[in-house]
Parts: sequence; structure tokens; C-alpha cells
Amino acid sequence: MSDDERCKHDDGDACIRLAIGITDGAHKSSSGHDALSLFQRACSLGSAIGCTRGGLLIEQGSESVTANPSLAESLYQKGCDGNDMTACRHLRLLRTSKKITPSQPGKGQALLQRACDGKESWSCCELGRLYDSTGNRQQAAVFFRQGCKLGYQAACDELR
Repeated sequence: MSDDERCKHDDGDACIRLAIGITDGAHKSSSGHDALSLFQRACSLGSAIGCTRGGLLIEQGSESVTANPSLAESLYQKGCDGNDMTACRHLRLLRTSKKITPSQPGKGQALLQRACDGKESWSCCELGRLYDSTGNRQQAAVFFRQGCKLGYQAACDELR
């Protein structure tokens, strides 16, 4: 069975593979779907990664997709709720980018904490920077060490 057929039969991973093939230019969907609708289908089927990839596509936009930061926020939130820590990171970045009026202001630190707890190294480093900016160098060092242990060089550099 082809990925097109699998996607039609509620296989979210097949929908993601099709969407990635379309965004990479390696695949044309025989059913006429565009990449965003395939990512959104995967998301609706419970794929947190589908939500995140759809969010990335719609936030940035392309020649075939009009940027829609509000929709991206919704998709990132679903991805984050589905435990894709990359979605949590992008949700925080979007909410602090001034591209949107955040639907949940003040949740940035909580998103970073959740992503860091989920071993998303960049988020640990950002939490460290947040604490460092408030003068709490001791707490900052905790998060820099965590980010460094997870392999994020910038977090290691902050410890010096």
C-alpha cells in the first residue's frame, strides 16, 4: 500500500512522509493534497510531530503557503501538548517574536521548563539565560549544565 493510501486510511506517519516529500520537492501527492493539509491531517490523527511540522510550515510560509502565525501557535500548542518538545520551543519563540499577541501571556518560562524537562537542550540554555538575566546565576548554572549535558555547546559556553 502506498503512503497516499495509508494516509487516506488514517496513518499519520504516512501523511508526514508525504508532506515531507512534497516540501522537499521529491513527491507530488496523487490525491492533490498540499504539504500543510497533510501535516494537519497527521496532527488531527494524533501525531505531535505532524503538528510541529505543520506549525513550522505555516509560521514561515512559502510560495504555496501564506504565513499564518496564529494557526502556527495552535499547531505548536497541540504538538507541545503531545510531548514534542521541539513544538514547545517553537511555541515559546513564536510567542516572544511579536508576530502574534500571545493567547497565554507569561507562559514562556513554563514552556521552556517543560521542553527542558523533556531534554530539549536549547530550552535548558534559554532557561539558564532567563535566570541569569534576573541575577540568579546559581539557578542559571543548573540549567546551563543540563543543556551542556544534553550536548548544546552554547550552554557549555555559558558555564565559562
